[in-house]
Amino acid sequence: MDENFLAVIEHNRELQIKAREINTRAGEAVFPIMGLAEWKQWLTSRLNGARRVAEIANMEVLYLPELDQEVINKILTENPDTVEALEQSFLVTYRSGCVPQIILEGDMTENNRWIELPDAGIKLPGGRQVEIKVVTSTGWSGSSYADTSIPALKEKVRNHFNKKVWENWEKPPMVIPNLAADCSFIPEIVTQEYGKCVVTGIPLIACGTVIAYRPWSSDPITWKYEWYRERKTAEENWNKAIAALVQYQSDERKKRALAAVIVPDPSQEDAVVPEIAEIEGGYGYVQAESWYYSGTTFSVQWHTDCEYAERKRTEAVAKLDEVKVEAIKKRKLQEAKTEAEAVKSKASELYYHSDNGRLEQALRDKLYGINYSYLPSELEELQSLTNEAKAICAQAEAAYVEIQRKREKRNKDVQIPPGLLGKKAFNGNDDRAYDFMQKVAALPTNRLDSHIVCNCGRARVQSHLIEVSGDSDFFMGADPNVVVFYVAEVHFCSKPQSDFSQDTSNSSSGSIGVLGEALLRAGVGRK
Repeated sequence: MDENFLAVIEHNRELQIKAREINTRAGEAVFPIMGLAEWKQWLTSRLNGARRVAEIANMEVLYLPELDQEVINKILTENPDTVEALEQSFLVTYRSGCVPQIILEGDMTENNRWIELPDAGIKLPGGRQVEIKVVTSTGWSGSSYADTSIPALKEKVRNHFNKKVWENWEKPPMVIPNLAADCSFIPEIVTQEYGKCVVTGIPLIACGTVIAYRPWSSDPITWKYEWYRERKTAEENWNKAIAALVQYQSDERKKRALAAVIVPDPSQEDAVVPEIAEIEGGYGYVQAESWYYSGTTFSVQWHTDCEYAERKRTEAVAKLDEVKVEAIKKRKLQEAKTEAEAVKSKASELYYHSDNGRLEQALRDKLYGINYSYLPSELEELQSLTNEAKAICAQAEAAYVEIQRKREKRNKDVQIPPGLLGKKAFNGNDDRAYDFMQKVAALPTNRLDSHIVCNCGRARVQSHLIEVSGDSDFFMGADPNVVVFYVAEVHFCSKPQSDFSQDTSNSSSGSIGVLGEALLRAGVGRK
């Protein structure tokens, strides 16, 4: 770009900046400041149709005229850079659209020099009023106050520092009396000094009073003790507390009266809904509410309309009757279920009894069915199942008693040979061993082949004794070679025997012996 044209642009820009600064200092538009539209009009009139720098015939016509230096000097004299106040020079800040300002901070604030400011204020030589700004604190939470009126400024700063005294004062706790009683009242406002005024030094007095605190209109009233800097504010809140006390005492009486209303318990058959009660200008009544998850609930409510209260009570009466029937049904069902669970547990004990193998198969099947069946959900079916299960359990108990009686009698009359209780015989099960002894005693001796019984192998002995007894489960799981000695002892005890049990203590040799005599006494000897 052409250097001459650049010089024109730089000259005009600096001239406009200087004009703007002088106008700001003067506080008015002394020199014109052109906007974009004005610049366009001004240049169009001087370019004479030139569309490029090369076509400009006279570059001098594009220069703005110089500012009037006499006017500038006058403005600078009337609006100096500094002003004298409180025996010091303060830098004057000039801002567009604002009055000139000086700042008091540091020692001026800490030593309360701002108090010495003249009430008439500070003016510039030209007569303009200067705004005083007092910085009361610095940092991220700094604060300051500014005003052209010195009395107003002093009041702002004084309130600020007195408020700091207030904030640093540890407010003493006060005892709040019991205001629920009808004879109670709001105590008088109390006063206490909390510091000295930073300007006058006179005592600063705090006023304390009980207030009615209610964050929301629907919330109950709570009582607090508050301190105030202004007595007027304390008196306003004290009067509000007196008015609130009347409502509070009425609410307390209503609360006590409603608490005395008996809420019906649907689980009790004699439960009733009480009549509506006249309470504090309204009516207390029991209301029924049905909820999806929690069912029907009954609660005490209060309303000013008597007809509304009666209608709600009538609905509660009908609902209570309905709920009582259901509650009684549920209670009976639960009782029946508890009883059925107990019977089912009893049946389980009986099914897994150590003597269950000696029960009749039909009775065992019934116990099994009770133990592994699901309980019905209907009351009648549950009661029927319980009664049937009780009868079956009683049969099983009686059967076990009879088994035990027979066992005790058998233990007195018969001694079971140890060979029948061995691992390959009946493995310590004396009941099965005794049953085997009964089967052996019932065998007809005249059909038994002594050669097979005493001398043949397992398969021949097994087939022979099953054929003679007609019982396919004659050995009941025992090894024929191990228990056949007993058949020989019973039916062939007069003959010399080998030790069929592989235990000489379990056989006799040529005579009936002690075991044979015991069998004869028990009535299970030879036939």
